[in-house]
Amino acid sequence: MNRNLFRELPYYGVNIAVAHGLFNNSASISRTPYTYLEKLHSIYDLDLFSLNTGIDTSINPDSKILNQHVRSLYYSPNSFYNHKCSLHSSHCKNGGFSIFHINIWSLKRNLESLQTHLLSELDFQFSITALTETRITNLKEIDFNPNISGYVFEYVPTPMSAGDVGIYISENLDYTVVERTPSNPAFQALWIEILVPNKKNVICGVLYRQHNSPESFLSYFNETVERFNACDKTVYIAGDFNIDLLKSESYNYAHNFLLSLQSYSFIPLIDKPTRVYGNSATLIDNMLVNNTTNLLSCGNIISDISDHFSQFRVMANNLMKRSVTGFRKVRDFSHFSEVKFLAEVSNINWNRIISPPNMNTDKLFSKFYNKLNKVVNTHVPFKTVSKRRARQLSKPWITKGIRKSIKIKNSLYHSNFKDQYSNKITTLIRLSKKHYFHNYFQWNISSMKKTWAGISELINRGRKKMKNSLPCRMKAAVV
Repeated sequence: MNRNLFRELPYYGVNIAVAHGLFNNSASISRTPYTYLEKLHSIYDLDLFSLNTGIDTSINPDSKILNQHVRSLYYSPNSFYNHKCSLHSSHCKNGGFSIFHINIWSLKRNLESLQTHLLSELDFQFSITALTETRITNLKEIDFNPNISGYVFEYVPTPMSAGDVGIYISENLDYTVVERTPSNPAFQALWIEILVPNKKNVICGVLYRQHNSPESFLSYFNETVERFNACDKTVYIAGDFNIDLLKSESYNYAHNFLLSLQSYSFIPLIDKPTRVYGNSATLIDNMLVNNTTNLLSCGNIISDISDHFSQFRVMANNLMKRSVTGFRKVRDFSHFSEVKFLAEVSNINWNRIISPPNMNTDKLFSKFYNKLNKVVNTHVPFKTVSKRRARQLSKPWITKGIRKSIKIKNSLYHSNFKDQYSNKITTLIRLSKKHYFHNYFQWNISSMKKTWAGISELINRGRKKMKNSLPCRMKAAVV
C-alpha cells in the first residue's frame, strides 16, 4: 500500500492518548462557542409571548395553541446519536415520521458531506430531508448526481445565483407535488402532500427566502398557509426564512412573521439561534407545525457542513404506505474466490444442458440461466442485512475505519482538535472515493456496460426528469 495514504489518516503524527487526555481532563483548553449555546436567548424570552398568558381558554380555545412553548435543544452529532436510542422504541416501533432540514450551501459541493452526516454521523433515516440554498439554478441542467439511496429527490431551481429548495422523500412514502415556485426571485417554495392510508393526508413544505422583498414573501406565506389550513390537514414547514425571530420586538418584518404564525396556529419548534457566527446569533431557520400532538423530539444539530445548524423533529405518527421490514438481501462476497468460481463454471457440461439443439430458445436460456445462477448462489450467496447496513453498502468508499474516525470526530466538539480532525476526514473520504472508482474502472476495463454504468453514476446521466404537480409513487425497495 502507498504509505503516503497514511499521512491522510486523521491524527497522523499526533499522540492520540495525549490528545484525548487533554480533551477529557484539561480545563484550560479554550472551548468553542458551542459550550454556551444553551445560554443563548429564546424567542419565548420575548414580551410578545407573555401577552397571551392571561387569556381565558374557555373564551378563546385557540389560546391553548398560542401558549404552547416547545423548547428545543442543541445536539452534537455524537449526542444526537446517543439521544436517538431513547427515540428508538417510540419512533421505529410505530413507524414514526421525522424531518431533517439544513441550509446546504450548495448541494453539489456538500452532497458527500450530507450523506456522511446522515449515514455515518447521525445514523438515522429521516422520512423527509429538506434542503435550502442548494444553488441549483434554472439556467442549466444538473451536472452532478443528487441521488441518495432510499430516497426520491424533488427540487425547485432558483433564477438567482443562490437559493433553491429540495426535498429527499423516503421511498416508503406516497406523495404528490402540490406546488412549486421556480421563477420567483424573492423566494423558492416546494410543497408536497403525503398520502396517508385511512387518515387525513399531510402537507410538507420547504421554503427559502432570498435577501430581498420580505413583503412579497410574507404575502405568499400568508396566502399559502391560509389555503392549506382551510383543508384541515396537518402542515409541516421547514426552511431558511432569513427573518430573525429574535428581533421580533425591533424588526417589523420579524414581528409580522411571528404574528402570522400565531394567527394560523403555527408553532415554531426551534426557539434558539440556528446560525452562530462570531458575535452574531440569529434564528433564521426553523420548523413550523400546526399540530404538536405526536411530537417526540426536536432541536438543532451542530454541523460543519455549512455555517447554519441543521434542524430536526421526530413525530410518533405513522405515515408509511406499507409495513416496511428492517432487512434486505445482498450478495455476500466475503468468501468469494474467482479461481474456484471459474473452475466450477468451466467444468460444467454445457453441451448436455443445451441439448437437444431443436429445443425452444426460451427453454434453452432458462436451463442455462438456472444452472449458472445455482453456481453463483453457491459462491456468492445472499445474506440478510439491516437497512442501516444496506445504506452503508451504497457508499462502499466510506469504510469501517472512516466511520470509526467520524465517531471520534463527533466527540471532539469541545476540543481544539475538532476542525483539524474534520478536515482530515473530509480529505480521506474524497481520496477513498477516488480510489474506489479508480479500481472500479480498472476492474471493469473490458466491460463497456459496467464502464458506462460507473460513468452514469458519476455524472448522473440516467437521472429522471421531474413532472410538475403529478403523482409520484415511490418505487418498491429493490432487493
